[in-house]
Amino acid sequence: IKPAVDSGQVAIDQPRWVASMRAQQGSSDHKWTLWTGSRGTGRCLGEFDAVVIAHNGKCAERLSKSGGPRLSRVTRLLRARFSDKPVHALQKLQLNSLWSIVLVLDASIAPSVPFQAALLNNHPHLSALINNTAKSRPTEPSTNTSVTSWTLLSSATFGKLFKVPQENVPRDVKDDVVRRLISAFESVLSACNGSSDEKGSIRRALLKERAQLWGA
Repeated sequence: IKPAVDSGQVAIDQPRWVASMRAQQGSSDHKWTLWTGSRGTGRCLGEFDAVVIAHNGKCAERLSKSGGPRLSRVTRLLRARFSDKPVHALQKLQLNSLWSIVLVLDASIAPSVPFQAALLNNHPHLSALINNTAKSRPTEPSTNTSVTSWTLLSSATFGKLFKVPQENVPRDVKDDVVRRLISAFESVLSACNGSSDEKGSIRRALLKERAQLWGA
């Protein structure tokens, strides 16, 4: 789509919240009107020949449902529920909430980690640990060898326990999540290295962190 954007054939309007869509009454060519409010209220965003919903979950289901009977088959495919434990008998897309935190560590004092990535089954706090620095080539000029970066993904159960409004995460909740996941990372390292010396090792080397809640 980039060539079309660069040539001016496509205009990008962002960020733009679309809350509902309506098929034009009596329209035989399936044109759609988009609105910022629910049920065709709020500000009209214009008339379109096609709508692509590049999303899943309840927001996509809600938007499709606002399109009426013409989209009933699509709406059925988008039915979703949030849960940390899937129920296979349900004919729905099943999603869960996850916390993702990125850590930047001082490489000179960061603990030794015997893996580049790990998937953890049945861990109460963590589901994955990924060494971002290992993805880059050491010979690349942009590679900063004085730091190392890790991504920590929470378990679904942990994500459900600490689920808050995604657009307004309280600072105390975010700080608590980061503290708990870093502590869990250190416990994993202690188990891998057969030592209790890893307690506090990540926090001592920590230069910066970022946290994001997904699927809330």
